[in-house]
Amino acid sequence: MNRELETFNYSISHDLRAPLRSMSGFAQALMDGQASKLGPQEADYVRRIANSARRMDTLLQDLLEYSRVARASMPPTSVNLDGVVTEIITLREREIEQTKAQIEVKSPLGAVTAHMPTVQQILANLIDNGLKFTAKEKTPHIRVWSEPVAAEGQGTVNGNSILRVWVEDNGIGIEKEFHEKIFGLFERLHPSHAFPGTGLGLAIVRKGVERMGGKVGLESRPNQGSRFWVDLPAATEQTK
Repeated sequence: MNRELETFNYSISHDLRAPLRSMSGFAQALMDGQASKLGPQEADYVRRIANSARRMDTLLQDLLEYSRVARASMPPTSVNLDGVVTEIITLREREIEQTKAQIEVKSPLGAVTAHMPTVQQILANLIDNGLKFTAKEKTPHIRVWSEPVAAEGQGTVNGNSILRVWVEDNGIGIEKEFHEKIFGLFERLHPSHAFPGTGLGLAIVRKGVERMGGKVGLESRPNQGSRFWVDLPAATEQTK
C-alpha cells in the first residue's frame, strides 16, 4: 500500500506541475507586457496568482523529492563528510554573506557508509533550516561536528560503529512536545509569512536517514536553538 501511495504521489505531482507552469507563465506575461494597462487592483491580483503558483510548484517539487527519497535505489559508498559540508557551504556563499551567518565546521568529520546524494540533501536541509529559522534580530550561527557512538547493543565502538553528525543552530528552537511531530509530512510550527517553507524538509531528512539504515533526532528548546543529530554507519576508509 505504501508503494502504491508513493507511486500515486509521484504521478500526481508531475501532472499538477504542468498547469501550474502555465498559470505562472501567463501571469508573468501580463505583468511584463500589460502592466501599464492594469489598474492597481488588477495588478495585485496578477501578482498574487503568480506568487501562489510559485508556492504550489515549490510544494510539488518537495513532494517529488520525498517520493524520490522513498523509492530510489541507494547503493552505499564511503562518503567523506568534510567534502559534503564544504560543498554545501560553497553553494550558499551568497546567502551566508547576506545574512552574515557564521558556520563553524569541526574537521575532520570523518566518513560514513551511505548514499552520497542523500547525505548531501540531508545535511543541506539541516544547514538551510539553521539559516532560515533564526529571529530577525540574530545573526545565524551554525556548528557542525561529529563523534563516534557505540552501536546499539555493543559496549565498545568498533568497525561496525555509528558516526553521529551534529548540526547546531542558534535559531528560534522547538518545544519538546513537537520534537517528533516536526518530522511528519506537511508539519509546520510557524505561519508561512514568518518562515517560508512547505513543511516537507524534515520529513525528507527522516525518510532519507531511515532508508540508509540510520536514525535522526534533535535536542531543542524555544529561543535557545536546536541541535539535530544524524546517526549513520561509520566507514572504515574515507574517500576523497
